Amino acid sequence: MYNQTSKYWSDYVSKEEWNLTATIRPFKYKLSETNAFDLASRLMRYKDIKKVFYALENDNTGHNHMHLLLDTQFLMDYLKMKEIRWELNSMLGQKYNSGMVQYVDKIRTNIGLSKYVTKHIGGNNVYNILL
Repeated sequence: MYNQTSKYWSDYVSKEEWNLTATIRPFKYKLSETNAFDLASRLMRYKDIKKVFYALENDNTGHNHMHLLLDTQFLMDYLKMKEIRWELNSMLGQKYNSGMVQYVDKIRTNIGLSKYVTKHIGGNNVYNILL
């Protein structure tokens, strides 16, 4: 599935500063281009979020999920990933333990994660970067 468009975006985002990755999977609705942009825009309203890259990926369940690369000012030495996940849920207008943000982790290498997040980009896939 990795194609020229995927490679372009993977190369581009791997050169940017990112320190956190997350996965969003709403249970009540399927993500679209519009509501994915709205969710990313909500995150950008907060001073702790400097930039967001996101890409939608289809599930085998008929729903989809959103991979995020985040450049944040979270003090990760002091905050546990569970607490950051709860904070992101709250930023998205959900209860802190809603489960909308299902996965959060520190980024250890931009190159590998950039390839993973961009692997389905191309054609009519939804992806964007907000600065």
